[in-house]
Amino acid sequence: EVDAAGFQVAIHALGDRALEQAQTAIASALNGRPNLLRHRIEHNGIIRPDLLPRYGEIGIVPVIFGAYPTCIRTTDESKFKYLIPAEYGTWEWPWRALVDANPNLLIAWQADFPLFGTINPIYHMWGMVTRKEVSTDGSICNPPDWLKAGALRIEEVLPIMTRNSAYALFFDKEIGSLEPGKFADLVILSDSPLRVESDSLKDITVFMT
Repeated sequence: EVDAAGFQVAIHALGDRALEQAQTAIASALNGRPNLLRHRIEHNGIIRPDLLPRYGEIGIVPVIFGAYPTCIRTTDESKFKYLIPAEYGTWEWPWRALVDANPNLLIAWQADFPLFGTINPIYHMWGMVTRKEVSTDGSICNPPDWLKAGALRIEEVLPIMTRNSAYALFFDKEIGSLEPGKFADLVILSDSPLRVESDSLKDITVFMT
């Protein structure tokens, strides 16, 4: 009904069964048509391997978390009542697998603030590239191998956080990239994310917006 009325849908789904339901619902509504309304699934927290290619097949826009709360896996800091069993760890926030299974898919980013500690995009950029997190005591929580395997390259993260996120919001004609006719919506940074070591990404500061 919502699709037929011409509205975009954003479905909140975390677990693999919820994702399967959401994917099937969008596919049913589209009935083979392209996803011109850019129907989205928010979070996509636990993706079963068989569900990965369906995003691209259906044309769904997945909106993914930025910085993984790595310390819940390596310390006793967890404030969450749920933790996926370790044997299914590769299903959780599997951004590397999601990108590899859908090379032409436009994936967008969100911070889920304030549930996850910061809305700082620099921190989220660092988190997606390294899968590390700063603990409450200032130390660095390093990801286990299965979590590190889901990391993305900075060249992939930047469009996810800019162009693709604008596309997900139907703002891609105004913001998301620097082009004639768009707003001068930009930041001046202390260093180039494309040039610094991945561990130093979190130390980049914003000089001006």
